[in-house]
Amino acid sequence: MSTTAAPIYLHYKLRLRSPAIVSTLSGDPNSAATQPFIPGSALRGVLAARLIATGVAGDADEFRRLILSGDVRYLHAYPELAGERSLPSSSSWRSEKADPSRAIDLAAFSGDIDASVDADDFERVWPNEALVAVPEPFAAASASAGGRSIAAPSIGSRLHQQRDRVKGRPWKDPAEQPHGALFVYEYLEPDQVFRGIVQIMPAAAADMERIKTVLGAEPILVGRSRRAGYGGEAEVELTGQTQREYQSVSGSISRDVAAGTVFNGFLASAYIGRHPTTGQIDPSALRQELLRRLGAAATVERTRWTFEAVGGFNQKWRLEVPQAQAVAAGAVLVLKATAAIPAASLRAIEHEGIGERRVEGFGRLLFLEHSDDQGTIRLYRGDDQVQADGGSSRGLTTLSEQDRRQLDLLERRIVLAAARAEIDRVAAIDLAARTQNRPTNSLLGRLRTLFRRATDEPAAQAALANLRTWCSDGDNPQALKPNAREKLDRCRVSDGRLRQWLRRLAESAHGEAGWDALVQAAGNQATLTGLAAKSHLTARAAAEAVLHEHSALLRVHLIDSVLGAMARLNRRGAR
Repeated sequence: MSTTAAPIYLHYKLRLRSPAIVSTLSGDPNSAATQPFIPGSALRGVLAARLIATGVAGDADEFRRLILSGDVRYLHAYPELAGERSLPSSSSWRSEKADPSRAIDLAAFSGDIDASVDADDFERVWPNEALVAVPEPFAAASASAGGRSIAAPSIGSRLHQQRDRVKGRPWKDPAEQPHGALFVYEYLEPDQVFRGIVQIMPAAAADMERIKTVLGAEPILVGRSRRAGYGGEAEVELTGQTQREYQSVSGSISRDVAAGTVFNGFLASAYIGRHPTTGQIDPSALRQELLRRLGAAATVERTRWTFEAVGGFNQKWRLEVPQAQAVAAGAVLVLKATAAIPAASLRAIEHEGIGERRVEGFGRLLFLEHSDDQGTIRLYRGDDQVQADGGSSRGLTTLSEQDRRQLDLLERRIVLAAARAEIDRVAAIDLAARTQNRPTNSLLGRLRTLFRRATDEPAAQAALANLRTWCSDGDNPQALKPNAREKLDRCRVSDGRLRQWLRRLAESAHGEAGWDALVQAAGNQATLTGLAAKSHLTARAAAEAVLHEHSALLRVHLIDSVLGAMARLNRRGAR
């Protein structure tokens, strides 16, 4: 993979309109179990069928490039949770038997028990509580309200009969020869939403529009047993594109890892690997392959993983695909850096994936910060947290109107307080501290008088309108004097002139456009773009709405914070 160009992640929302059976391995030949997500191979098969239907030959360059080459990869579609694509629940989580809403992360415990461990120190090595596995297979990518939302998709089951035409029921003759049979089918219930990703590598960037056209043309069919009433009809809606698979994951590593740092490797999908010597399928090869990809700059301290057999069903050939033993999604490898590891190297591994069948979404890996804090994790469950519209859970919809208003008010206060705190940090450290040729404090104070009464959104919009007039060009009698404008033009902030920076913030439209202008003026700070994911109380979409509804007030706060920080630097004489 190119080290200069990152892949593009094309996000889509898949809404089931009919029951779907996405086959998983089952021990009973007269039954069909379904996976709790839509695997990437299903969408890959859909695109392959549509290309062939439009006249593209199976040996054509376009078909090879989009389906077979690996330049386009089809990542699994996981259930939507809190308005976002969920993550597999961590294999290291164990909930307390007495209180299922409390969980313990086993990755924080070494598990090294020997004769030297005293009874009093046992809790530092391994928990004493009675623990059980977390049954919900998916968790929200980001923490909220001090915990994690977890959920499971709705899975139903039906009993089918193949009856003897004479007796009207299945039966066996004296020779134990069956006449008819009973079948039990599990299926994903309709009206559920899954979020998936098509990863487009740099070599296939030119095919972006072609993929969008083919993918969003009409409803698709996923799964098997369509003749038995499981059509798997689904609508696909493209929702945008990003430079990373998950834009906001709690604990994501965003900087270089120093030597001696302990961090985690988290499997976001199952891993299929081979033993480096024998060439046989061997899931334990994950450790050696990961260390090799890290350039032997880390060691594996401990693993918290589970295993599963993965297979599938080829709809075209009407055959099962080969089975393989794999490390299950959610596995955690606790790593310790033996040398400095650049963040770019970690991003490259996340982009490329690890192991085999990566074109089908296997081997997705995330690097997360490690915590030895052996406290508990609060788990939030809801009857319908995996919803069609990604809204609030059923428990929230049953609140009274008064309680809902109080909850909205509380969420607004939390989000705005977090936004102001982060804006103050950005203004002082990332903007004001790097300015050159700062204006005098008298001019800075004059500008700040505009914002004294900007305590709500309408007042902030009026203050920005006045600022736009003050910073205008030409002979506007209400604009600043030429001498004052010249002082603002001499000041450099965020690689531009201060007056231009102020005008861009003041001239931006309100709402979402105003928030985007604020993020751009702050230098595309990742902490600002991730505020909604980190600070929401009910759902990320609700937090984003709060930021957009108060974009003028927050832009005023950014401007005032930058001007105030510049004035403090002037008083200290750090010009």
